[in-house]
Amino acid sequence: MAKKPVDAPLPRVDFDALRLPWHDAAWRLLSAQLDAGRMPHAVLVTGLTGLGKDLFAQRLVLRLLCESPRSGDACGNCRGCTQFLAGTHPDYHLLTMREDKSQIVIDQVRDELVGEMQLSSQYGAYKVALITPADRMNRNAFNALLKTLEEPSGRSVLVLVTARPARLSATIRSRCQQVAIA
Repeated sequence: MAKKPVDAPLPRVDFDALRLPWHDAAWRLLSAQLDAGRMPHAVLVTGLTGLGKDLFAQRLVLRLLCESPRSGDACGNCRGCTQFLAGTHPDYHLLTMREDKSQIVIDQVRDELVGEMQLSSQYGAYKVALITPADRMNRNAFNALLKTLEEPSGRSVLVLVTARPARLSATIRSRCQQVAIA
């Protein structure tokens, strides 16, 4: 059984580049929920291509993993931020299409996501999975993801990103808080 592939380290993040003006309303909503301890277990980030949905999702993941958030954003310097930016955070999992595939397949969801999301957070904060582009999961992958969406473990958050939410099953969409980037 193959273990999850090591994600390539991300380049140093320009936090100002993550703060796009058209993200402000959606960011305030999620940030307030997080600050109030009411973070949904699944967030579906939607919007047209080119609006920075992946940047928004990256900003959200950073904020969830940050140990010293400030002003509603990640600090960029703590252990959580540093490890995420280096691509080595043990509580973060990226699920995307493999180079040799045109879809996200069931084996990826089972091997790289479901089991990992059932474990406790190594740092006691959130376990976070980013699935992008979520609409590229095939039917079997959707079904494998449903169990995690229906029975979320503790402090786990799934962040799904797509420009085509209608391609996701209605069951998946109904279990996520939808955040539209306009």
